[in-house]
Amino acid sequence: MSERSLVRASELLAGRRASATELLDDALGAIDRFENLVHAWATVDHEGARAAATAADERTARGERRSALDGVPLGIKDLIDTAGIRTTYGSPLFADHVPTRDAHVVAALRRAGAVIVGKTVSTEFATFDPPATRNPWNLAHTPGGSSSGSAAAVASAMVPGAVGSQTGGSTIRPASYCGVVGYMPSPGWAGRSGVYPCSWSLDRAGLFGTSVGDVSLLLDGCLGEDRADPISRSVRREPSSPALPHSAVVLSSLVVQAMPAMRRAVQSVADLLVGAGTRVESVASDDIGVAHAAHMTVMRAEIASVHADQYARHPDGYGPRITEMIESGRRVSAGDYLRALRYRARFRREFADTNQGFEVLLAPAAVGAAEASHDTVGEPLMNLLATFAGLPAISIPVALDESGLPLGVQLIGAQDGDERLLAIAAAIEERLGFRRPQLPMVRTEAPSPD
Repeated sequence: MSERSLVRASELLAGRRASATELLDDALGAIDRFENLVHAWATVDHEGARAAATAADERTARGERRSALDGVPLGIKDLIDTAGIRTTYGSPLFADHVPTRDAHVVAALRRAGAVIVGKTVSTEFATFDPPATRNPWNLAHTPGGSSSGSAAAVASAMVPGAVGSQTGGSTIRPASYCGVVGYMPSPGWAGRSGVYPCSWSLDRAGLFGTSVGDVSLLLDGCLGEDRADPISRSVRREPSSPALPHSAVVLSSLVVQAMPAMRRAVQSVADLLVGAGTRVESVASDDIGVAHAAHMTVMRAEIASVHADQYARHPDGYGPRITEMIESGRRVSAGDYLRALRYRARFRREFADTNQGFEVLLAPAAVGAAEASHDTVGEPLMNLLATFAGLPAISIPVALDESGLPLGVQLIGAQDGDERLLAIAAAIEERLGFRRPQLPMVRTEAPSPD
């Protein structure tokens, strides 16, 4: 897309310097050029998107724009229901499934006037069997998972923004791998009804853009109480201007497990903060490893429960990695599951108490750059903590590694401290001034590797 930024696209529409139809044409043109290389889309809804863009232009002509997202083209993860648009959940069992109702977040975005271009690829039921999607920075590398298509579609400029989800690291990690911004709001900020559950007590929305401003604008369109989601609540935004934190913690227990280039990327952010007068401390915690194990116990048990009936009827319809997760989840005892839930409640309190007084936590967004493999979606080790602890997190691209692949640093905020987290992330983004080069696949349009 010629205008990569969601904020910029919104400004062009508001100033009538571009129409929604023109922005959609740009998006569809990029999809036509690059989709055979990147494979970011499960379904492109040409007819529906065209009708939505035309309606947005008509509202603009009447002076009736609904919101800053009115007329902006977006992608929606194929795990999320879209009325009238095929939604497969990444599974052959749902290859022809067309929902009759929108998920809550999709309905909210449509009310805001957003143009839904189509469904971005999800791994199978948002787990670990790798998808067909390729990393736009290097087609031989993984884009991450499970919101593979959402991250890759934004990275390759097919759309300026996209919606995904996160249960382990399905937003933060692919954002880092694909050199875009990925944001996971606090629990309850974005409704989950109409999203196929992976692990109902861990699942959250994920938002993708090219800047912190992009995901902040996208968040505006996703808010609103979802009465079908027991943790949803009405949130009133009070955005603040970009501002660096007064205090920050580097989670050294995670940093030491990262690759050298990623460790340097985290250190570069820490150095920036120290240079600006922020008090930065490095903290190690033995509890993080226990939290990771408890996270996987909860996730596996809940995945097994979600798929129990369907798996019993169609065991051959599942990929090998999700099959392993279901089988191992079936072996989790009720006692082990309840102990993991009790530990999570205690961990959240103790982790909050330990880090009280610090405004943001710094950690790698992934172990390193995207692996040179199509048989993996990457290691979620760096992402489980924020999800398990119920905290908001954002990944911002800060550097390239020696091979030219992007590296993202993860910023974790306080529970419901999303506005402060976004303000800090925007300030760091501004101070770092990281500008990504044009992607090689955009320049060369080389044939996809096997």
